[in-house]
Amino acid sequence: MDLLHVSAGIESPDVPLPQPPQNFPFNWIVYCGTEIKKNVSIPVIVVNGIRTSSQAALIIENRLADFVAVGRGHLVDPNWANKAIKKMETVSCLECKPCKWFENGDLCPRHSI
Repeated sequence: MDLLHVSAGIESPDVPLPQPPQNFPFNWIVYCGTEIKKNVSIPVIVVNGIRTSSQAALIIENRLADFVAVGRGHLVDPNWANKAIKKMETVSCLECKPCKWFENGDLCPRHSI
């Protein structure tokens, strides 16, 4: 195995979710990835709820994970990665419920920016 990409499927009301410490700035999925990273010797990718380049930088700079996967950021800002590398401001997902982009990309309030 070359790397681990830590994610989660659909949540079930029958399965309790892990709870990160209160001072952990990300959700339980990212937390699980950071805990796995402490116990393996291969690169770890974390995903879920990483919406800003500063969040991604915090994870990488603090070696909480080796990589971050950013989905919605790229949907609303195709240049997200290039801007993040250059420390430029990125367009952020508004976290519509349900996601308007997945319903119809033209309906996403950020897609036209």
